[in-house]
Amino acid sequence: MVKDVVKKRRSGMKVAGTVVRALCFQPRSNQAAGSMLRQRAFLGHLLERLGTQPAQVVEKLKALKAHLSRPENVTVHVSANLEKLSALGDVGGPWRTCLSEQPPAETATPRSAPGSSATRCCGGTKRACRGT
Repeated sequence: MVKDVVKKRRSGMKVAGTVVRALCFQPRSNQAAGSMLRQRAFLGHLLERLGTQPAQVVEKLKALKAHLSRPENVTVHVSANLEKLSALGDVGGPWRTCLSEQPPAETATPRSAPGSSATRCCGGTKRACRGT
């Protein structure tokens, strides 16, 4: 991963994009947190700690994985033409199998989008659902 960050720094377009995002987004946003500048510092620090405290790093990563993968912390955004998709059968079945808990029905708000007869937006905020 560290090598990927180094490769990105060699691309003028990637560096320019990183600078634009740094100017447009809050410092604590996902865009800023995932920038190549922060990734390099984070990964360097992580590698350093792996050399001195590997068990502690692994435990923290396991705790992070457990927290992020809890159903109440997962949001899935799907854009699709529901009429065409429903012709395939029960497209919700695999989701019900994979996720042990589903959000309450009131959080799923149907919305129409240009070029399709029906779309569904789960999240309920315009910020989460661009173009609605």
